[in-house]
Amino acid sequence: MKVKELYYYPLKSGKGIQVDRFEVGATGPLFDRHWMVVGPKGLFFSQRKDPKMALITPKVENGQLILNAPDMPELVVPKEASGSSITAQLWDARPEVIEISTECSDWMSSFLGKECMLVMKDPNHVRLVREDFRVLPDAQVDFPDGFPFLLTSHKSLEDLNQRLDQQVPMNRFRANIVIDGLEPYAEDHWKEFRIGSHRFYMARPCSRCVMVNVNQDTGEKAAEPLKTLMAYRKIDTKIVFGVNLIHSEPCEISVGDSVELII
Repeated sequence: MKVKELYYYPLKSGKGIQVDRFEVGATGPLFDRHWMVVGPKGLFFSQRKDPKMALITPKVENGQLILNAPDMPELVVPKEASGSSITAQLWDARPEVIEISTECSDWMSSFLGKECMLVMKDPNHVRLVREDFRVLPDAQVDFPDGFPFLLTSHKSLEDLNQRLDQQVPMNRFRANIVIDGLEPYAEDHWKEFRIGSHRFYMARPCSRCVMVNVNQDTGEKAAEPLKTLMAYRKIDTKIVFGVNLIHSEPCEISVGDSVELII
């Protein structure tokens, strides 16, 4: 088994960036979901309700976020936040965040057509993974829904696409790590494995929502592939595709790295 593809997502719910390698820090891939959009009361924005976010293209240069979007000027985001500090709402988590600047928030509000703020995590705040899925006691994240990594496999996607009238690409599932060389959905049953010499632990299968129906190139939403997944990929009451992971230590992952199942 090998690492086939790697992605990270600097802006939560923005477009992903495919890379040949990434560094992994305490919270996952460096700069993954490091920035987020929230409403005036701190509730996070996502493609679930704002599929237009798929059209925001980020890049990170020397630790600085740069955003582009259709019919918008390029936005160079300051490295340091200068706005007010608020408590955000991200599912059941309440991370402390800081607005980057009024200029950045105005840019985002103009593009999305509603009042919002561009924020980053307060550097003094640590957001731990949910205790019931923590696996390791100090596992932490920035702004993913819940876990440092999402892993999927090419064979799983191939199996799904055989059931669809119109195939979907892997970017619908917003994985960090895509692997090849195993049977479809075999990753559901993993507990512990290595990428290279570094250990990873499966927290739980990744439950899916309408976000997988958003075309990442156009921002348009349809009925598939969630409708098909619902027919055959339920575990308990959740529709699942891919698995959420926790890592043991900072490291570096590259395309081509070997993947070895331990348990």
